[in-house]
Amino acid sequence: MNRAFRAVPSVEEPVVGVRPVRTERTAREELLAMQRRLVEKIRREIAGLVRREAPGLGPSLAEFARRTARYDRISTRDELVDEVASAGVAYVGDFHTLRQAQQTPVRLLHEVLARPPFARGERRAWLALEMVRARDQAHVDRYLRGELSDEGFLRATRWAESWGFHWPSCRIVLDFARRRGVPVMALNTEPARGARDPMEARERSAAGRIAAWCETNPQDLLVALFGELHVPEGRLPRLVAEALARRGRERRAVVVYQNVDRLYWQLAGEGLEHIVDVLRLRDGAFCVLNATPLAKLQSHLSWLERTGSPERFLPWYEDGSDDVDLAELVADFARAIASFLGIRAPRLDGLEVLKADDLEALRRAVPPALLPEAELALGTTGSAFLPEAGAILFASYSMNHAAEEAARLLAAREARTCPPAPAGGEDGFYGLVWSKALGYFGSKVINHKRLCYKERDYAQYARRPDGEAGIQKIRPVARRVLSHRDAEVSFLAGAPFAQPFRAGRMDGVVRVAVAQALGHMLGDRLYDAMILEFVPKAEIRGLFRRPVSAPGAAREAYLGLVKRLQYVTEFYRSRWDRL
Repeated sequence: MNRAFRAVPSVEEPVVGVRPVRTERTAREELLAMQRRLVEKIRREIAGLVRREAPGLGPSLAEFARRTARYDRISTRDELVDEVASAGVAYVGDFHTLRQAQQTPVRLLHEVLARPPFARGERRAWLALEMVRARDQAHVDRYLRGELSDEGFLRATRWAESWGFHWPSCRIVLDFARRRGVPVMALNTEPARGARDPMEARERSAAGRIAAWCETNPQDLLVALFGELHVPEGRLPRLVAEALARRGRERRAVVVYQNVDRLYWQLAGEGLEHIVDVLRLRDGAFCVLNATPLAKLQSHLSWLERTGSPERFLPWYEDGSDDVDLAELVADFARAIASFLGIRAPRLDGLEVLKADDLEALRRAVPPALLPEAELALGTTGSAFLPEAGAILFASYSMNHAAEEAARLLAAREARTCPPAPAGGEDGFYGLVWSKALGYFGSKVINHKRLCYKERDYAQYARRPDGEAGIQKIRPVARRVLSHRDAEVSFLAGAPFAQPFRAGRMDGVVRVAVAQALGHMLGDRLYDAMILEFVPKAEIRGLFRRPVSAPGAAREAYLGLVKRLQYVTEFYRSRWDRL
């Protein structure tokens, strides 16, 4: 899609002396203003926790700001993959608390390995990781060979002390390397006590290892995932180039920055933040934008509030909480979504917001009759909204899940009805689909970079071979999603809707997963329709207030919205369209 939205002034470059023509802002402009308010609120909270700047951070911040001040032109995923595939070393900037930042090198390598030189075995791709100490290289090798379990690896590397950031996000990278046979080089070191610039000392150590690798593997590609302040061209890449020059060698390098706030707001000023996810900054430098400034900062704030943060070991950190306050997060998101839609903010008195590992609180809040439903939803989707119990449950912290459940809560209270339980036959199934659609829409209000699986993705899953890991669980979901979408196509062509399956007879996990898939796709399209000014906010308010508890009402609401949105152009047609 090449459509740009009406440009709004950049937050960093306000337009002065221009008389506005319109008196009402578009939904997109309102969302940008809301995001700015939330970002500033989080910045203040972070400033209250981090009292002192880390040694050597000032020069790194200045270099990062200088190198990411502006962009040359809009790029594409394919151009970036081609640039990485033709390089000798690709430096990918990591924002350690943001899961999307660790997923980017995995997605890049997935595409790179399909390029002919790699697919034919003429070149080999390697990973180099800051998240593991160089002295733990043997443990990395054993883990990749399957000789160490997750627990064994964490103990052997003393993960909580040596790195400590969210292990599941890091495991994604190592799991990919194991599956695809990608060798991994550990890069991190501990600077000597009293080092004047600990950051540069670590960079020099990493540069020596990378330069030695380049000399030994002249035909291969190394993708190095290192902290975002280390990867500007004047930092780690320069040190590697100098080390290679001393050896009489050179290698072409590409730097991939991620989610630079300044560049995001520049795109917002041009009306492009929804449709652009790769920028070319200059020759050999790109920026991937797969998260909003709000999502990035919220991940950092949530990390600071967590027990076990590595910054607890640093003298400038002051602990403010034992854990993420999920109740406050849900309340903030519910108020923000309500304010945006122009509806009354919900009263949250008595609402229980719990993590699944708090078993005592879980048993106290959830009646025994609802526990099977709660366990089913948590195990399948990672979160659960139980309006009968006045509870929202999370398997683990997730900003997207918190925003989605906040929107589902808002819709239930606006419509003054409870979403039917997943086990409630066809009405229960479509009640869950409808609730998930509005929930996903609400999560996009908070984080418009969130991606869902689309019909094209499920078609790929349906065709994958039996031996592929996890396919036996995914394929039944994919086939039912596709059969339902086929029935929708016939319905839109004028035929009566023919129910493709009996929801009450499906396995519980499959039923919940299919309901989520259909709901998320519809909620995603509803959000696109609003941004494209196809559906006004007043109409969306009506959707949130629409009761769907009567027999057949939820299916009628779902099919009506499918018909309403049939001509809306989607911003993306597959999760793999974006990085």
